[in-house]
Amino acid sequence: AGVSLSVTLPVLTSPTQFDSVNRFALEVNKTYSIGSERLISFAGIHPACEGIDKKMAFIKENGFLGVKIHPDYQGTFIDDDGYVKILEEAKKNDLIVVSHAGVDCGFPDQPVRCTPDRALKLIRKVPYSSLVLAHYGGIEMFDQVYDTLCGEDVYFDTSYILRFISKEMFLKILEKHGEDRILFASDSP
Repeated sequence: AGVSLSVTLPVLTSPTQFDSVNRFALEVNKTYSIGSERLISFAGIHPACEGIDKKMAFIKENGFLGVKIHPDYQGTFIDDDGYVKILEEAKKNDLIVVSHAGVDCGFPDQPVRCTPDRALKLIRKVPYSSLVLAHYGGIEMFDQVYDTLCGEDVYFDTSYILRFISKEMFLKILEKHGEDRILFASDSP
């Protein structure tokens, strides 16, 4: 399809997965970092990891560009102290943080752990311009994204939203938030 670079975003569902998942991510980066069709992996981190500062330093030292977090899979609200620490350390280490945002279809009867309101609380606690909220800031919560997050110093990506958002709302958010703060993402090849 002419894609020259793809980024994978591993999610840790337990703090004990840090070493194994990130070893695999390192292998991906070593194996696919050259050539015309490149694949790079971010690292994964969990908000309940011990020594987040040391783990984030390890991530930086090993050449990762950023980390992926997923509040629903990690059973933690986005404005929790663990995520605050991750964002603080990402800022110190100049790492990108990508977070799932909005409803997750895998957890239909659970509370949404990354709502626009909670994401805004995190942004207020740790202002950091390299935070990406996946799914256009909050899948199935686009009115709240528009009212709460548009114009904030945060990126949105376009992953997995097309069947959940109207063209009008897509354009409304794009216009208010600015096209320079929207990233293309597919959430699967």
